[in-house]
Amino acid sequence: MTAELLTIGTLSVLTRLTPKTLRYYEEKGLLVPAKKEITGYRIYSFEQVARGLLLNRLSGLGFGIQEMKAIIDVVDGRTDRSSVEPIIAAKVIETRERVEELERIREVLETTDLERLIDMSQEIPKIVEVAPIRIVSKRGKGAWAVIVPQLMEEVYSAIGSQPQARITGPPMSICHDEEYKERDQDVEVCVPVSGRVVVDDDLMVRTIEGGPAVSAIHKGPYDTVGEAWGRVFKFAQENGLKRNGPDREIYLNDPMKIPVREVLTEVQLPVERSATP
Repeated sequence: MTAELLTIGTLSVLTRLTPKTLRYYEEKGLLVPAKKEITGYRIYSFEQVARGLLLNRLSGLGFGIQEMKAIIDVVDGRTDRSSVEPIIAAKVIETRERVEELERIREVLETTDLERLIDMSQEIPKIVEVAPIRIVSKRGKGAWAVIVPQLMEEVYSAIGSQPQARITGPPMSICHDEEYKERDQDVEVCVPVSGRVVVDDDLMVRTIEGGPAVSAIHKGPYDTVGEAWGRVFKFAQENGLKRNGPDREIYLNDPMKIPVREVLTEVQLPVERSATP
């Protein structure tokens, strides 16, 4: 072997990529050996060390194979830089969401004792009669933890510009999906109001119908509100109640002004009596 060539083992040491990973990148066309003998022995050039280091860096940043290929195409001059700008922007959003999720986990761990982690029981669900509520709302899709604060800010901003409008209750969210979605949840954020309100086309002024609902109040981090929902659905099933509308969550206090362990969220499941068989 000449001084200008490297074995796969040496390249592995220099790039901090395992031989298995190097063979995988070869298979995907990202880092093909400069020479491959009939015995399968792989030989690399010194120039390929930089490519291996770049692939290691991109992998560490969370880019997948197809994304890495697109970036390599830009590096090699096959495509324009603008072709990867959407990929970078999407990765920034994904990373921000991961940071927010880790921050929520940290808050839960710092504010939750062992007994709380083991026994999550809280208020027993009950049937309440919900009065009709006039609201200003906006509907959108996205990751729950991102879209709800965003929509809430827009709704409050719209109401704040209306001198005759008066907020009459805490904000709420309505989930228009029947299943949880990580990135594309269909959510409507609502704020109860009275008085004259005029809004842009992307917002609504409407009245939410009243009626019976199974309700429970959850105290603690929003990440654990699923406990309350579990109790509500179990209560409805055990009492012969049928779902009669989208789920609602009412945010009874401001998480920005109180410790996360004191956050109160009321969950409501509109219901009706199941038909007698």
